[in-house]
Amino acid sequence: MPSLNASASDWLLERVREVQASPDVTAARKIAVLLAAAGYGKTHLFGRVADALGGDVLFAFVGPIFEAQLARPLQHIVWNVVEALFDAPAGGGPPWIEQLLARLCRPSFEAYFKQLPDLLRTRHQTLWQRLQTDHLAALEIIRSVAEPSAYRRLAESIARAFPGLRNEIVRALALAWSPDGADVRRWLRGDDLPEQECARLGLSQTPPEPERVIEAIATMLQRIGVPLVICCDQLEAVLKDPEVGPINLSNGLVALLHSVPNTLIVLGCLEDAWSVVIANKVHESFFDRVHKPQKLATLSAGHAVDLVRRRVMAWDGNLAKGGTWPIAVESIQAYANARPRAPRALLQECRNAIDEWLSTGKEPVTLGNTPPPPFPEVFIQHWNTELAAMQKKAKSPVDIQEAQLFQSVKYAIEIARVANHLPPGMRVIDAIDGAIKPSGNDPRPSVGVRLEAGGKTFKVIVAVTKRDAGTAFGSYMTALTDAIKPKAVVGAVVVRPYAELNVGPHTAARKTYDKAIADGKLRPFALGSERFTFDQLECLFSILTDADDGLPLGGRNLNRDDCVKLIAENGLIKGLKLLDHIFANWVELSAVQPSSDTPAIAVAVPAAPAVAGTPPAATPPPLPVAAGPARSVATVSGPPAAAAAELKPADIKPVDIASLVDQPQAWANRMLADITAKLLLYKLPVEPIRAQVGPTFARLMVRPADTTDINKVRNKATQLRVSLGLAAAPLIDFQPGFISIDIQLPRRQIVALAPLLGTRPANLVGQTAFPAGQDVAGQTHWLNLADPSSCHLLIAGTTGSGKSEFLKVMLGAMAHGMTPEQLQFILVDPKRVTFNLTGLSPYLLKPIAYDDEAVIPLLTECADEMERRYEKLASMHKSHVSELTGADSVPRIVLMFDEFADLMHDPIAKAEMEPLLKRLGAKARASGIHLVLGTQRTEASVVTPLLRSNLPGRVSLRVASEKDSMLILDAPGAAELLGKGDLLWKQGGDLLRLQSPFVSNVELEELLRVR
Repeated sequence: MPSLNASASDWLLERVREVQASPDVTAARKIAVLLAAAGYGKTHLFGRVADALGGDVLFAFVGPIFEAQLARPLQHIVWNVVEALFDAPAGGGPPWIEQLLARLCRPSFEAYFKQLPDLLRTRHQTLWQRLQTDHLAALEIIRSVAEPSAYRRLAESIARAFPGLRNEIVRALALAWSPDGADVRRWLRGDDLPEQECARLGLSQTPPEPERVIEAIATMLQRIGVPLVICCDQLEAVLKDPEVGPINLSNGLVALLHSVPNTLIVLGCLEDAWSVVIANKVHESFFDRVHKPQKLATLSAGHAVDLVRRRVMAWDGNLAKGGTWPIAVESIQAYANARPRAPRALLQECRNAIDEWLSTGKEPVTLGNTPPPPFPEVFIQHWNTELAAMQKKAKSPVDIQEAQLFQSVKYAIEIARVANHLPPGMRVIDAIDGAIKPSGNDPRPSVGVRLEAGGKTFKVIVAVTKRDAGTAFGSYMTALTDAIKPKAVVGAVVVRPYAELNVGPHTAARKTYDKAIADGKLRPFALGSERFTFDQLECLFSILTDADDGLPLGGRNLNRDDCVKLIAENGLIKGLKLLDHIFANWVELSAVQPSSDTPAIAVAVPAAPAVAGTPPAATPPPLPVAAGPARSVATVSGPPAAAAAELKPADIKPVDIASLVDQPQAWANRMLADITAKLLLYKLPVEPIRAQVGPTFARLMVRPADTTDINKVRNKATQLRVSLGLAAAPLIDFQPGFISIDIQLPRRQIVALAPLLGTRPANLVGQTAFPAGQDVAGQTHWLNLADPSSCHLLIAGTTGSGKSEFLKVMLGAMAHGMTPEQLQFILVDPKRVTFNLTGLSPYLLKPIAYDDEAVIPLLTECADEMERRYEKLASMHKSHVSELTGADSVPRIVLMFDEFADLMHDPIAKAEMEPLLKRLGAKARASGIHLVLGTQRTEASVVTPLLRSNLPGRVSLRVASEKDSMLILDAPGAAELLGKGDLLWKQGGDLLRLQSPFVSNVELEELLRVR
């Protein structure tokens, strides 16, 4: 919108043109400062400048600088500059580094063509002509080259053209379009490379100084007439350490001005934050190099109307008449005058209004007149949208800064403390940075988490590192070893991008690393193998980072503490696998924590002679076990299998397994011994711990030797099934401290619903709760629709999986715990077989619906009822229907579909239903209306991103493929389930494997009071 902040845009464009006109280092160059809150359009301003310059400007956006980076802020800046250079532009086209190299090399390619014989020149005449007018034609030439030596010769040639710059930095930049581009990118931004890679590429093992890298990039860009604009946004993060942060940053920026040509530095922050910078002892020389700050304006009524008009007309779904339709112009003007908003906040309000218009058909919508949904729903929807965006980006952990990964891990620990996402009997006392001593070149971000359990205090060190090679890894392991020596430290969790190390198995550092794992003192956590955990950490980082600058959401401006509280209260990271890794199953803690309900089981395994010179391993106490599914994870911590290492096939005594099928515990113990022996034959030694027996499967727990990789164990699942005669392939996963191997029992037990109903927890009486199933330890897990993390459910399962029976259990169990005055169902059964009741039930609000003609009016009625309830809540100053009492109380409504995919095949019906479902999913929880969507078909056309983002609760029974499992759970495993009620329930970031109860039709009708 050109009219908004036009003067600020012109001013910024003038500063960039000053750099273009005089790119050399000069004392007159100054830093530009823009004062505005989040959502006021700073990024939009930069886009205008790029358009005005025909795209010939490189913007490098630098996110907030965190505490771990305050000592070396330029390292953070160079990372973002390198990423901006190597990433593809948002508008498409090749990365800037390729454009830069193509422009630099075009004269050489032209000279090369002129030297070609006439015949060859004629053959390539078309390319020659394109090269005259389009420098990107050079990319066609370079991309056809596969020989690495050719790229290295070209890189040497380019480096000689810039004698004033550090040679190896220019060579690294010139190798960016070669097959080694990913490695030089890592080196330029400050990551370690293995010694052999550095030697092969001719690079020093110590990454280059940030100033020299930025200088080289800016100088090479100067050669082609393209200025570099470094945009440091969200300066507020620097103020977390006001004594150090502003001074270090200002000194670093002034150093860049003194040495780097062709560069404009732009700072963006809140007006209050800039006042703090001024007040905090920053050198006068810094302010001498700063332009007078430009303050961005708030939206006027005219600007607001223009912004909405442009956005609505650009919207693909607009059905309309033009202008700001379907939002009334007068309401936009009144809204902007009454409540000045950032552009982003205004557009959020408009989106809510358009959602209302789509689902109700009312026209036109009055902005600000729609009752807002309860704020937790708004925040949960924002979380789900942000998480979906992270999953779509699919970034690699390698391409995230170490300090950013560490910050997200710290956020997760803080939320775990606030929400008490901890094992029973444990609490977090504090978490203090610097648990591992830093070095000059390696900040070694780490935190010491002090825990109290059983009246005793312990410490777990949590660290993040990318060090995986050379002397840097050796130094890191020395510092880590020193950190975990004190008796109070039970161990360390080291979060890494990937499990693999680039050091030999016989190096001293690798031996130290392996021994720490074997001794149970070190637990590596590989984010690359735990994709969902990584995405959640990225989502957490994004939201809390935005909140540092003020997150406009639902008419409020949230700070970081607000977001932490909302994430904690709504359980959005409950069950995050990393938290289990940090807090669960430390051997030293198991003696003081409440023990598992299931007693330890002695496993009979053949004795083996001890390894010569090796003392006998101490037998650890039994571990409390959390049930979980099989997922893709790399290495596992745990002590070595000293005894098992010498086990031989001849030591296994023959036993008639068939004779044990009626003795499930004895059968599981025997299978544990057999699997231990089989894995040894595959050279994957493990130490058996114990076996647990549930209604469906047995969980065999083993500790790996220090050389055993879980991925290799998992790859033997099919062989184990065949060689041991199992009914299905085992599901193999790792839990903190051990590997779990789940195998189907030869005779499965039925978990009846009736006995479980008498065990309803006291806090769930009168709640929309039901027993989702029993885990392997026999513990019943209850799912409560009143919980924000499971207020609406998506349930998937193929024929024979037990999906329909699961839905019946929901109906029966909730009806058992609530009266018809408290609970009403609306049932949709396109197949006409699941909810085939023989009479009428007082729990049914409407007759059972069977097709879209009946369903769409029901959805519309539910949406209208939701709005009516919100109006009532607003008038009574309440936030949830649970707060209504007496004559004002309203029943919970559960809208349940057995096979909603059958209703989505018609495009017209889908177009009507999906906005209504989305609206209910986004807003209905606090109004006491819940969606339960069951489906056999898990195609993306049925389970659309729009639906998934508004259905936080996920349960998957057996599905047809791992692709289906990923679609429903964001994790594999559901395709390997056993059917007939064997399920995975996604609890926050973790998955819980359960056996669903069974209820007969007769029992169900009794519970529903069918007459």
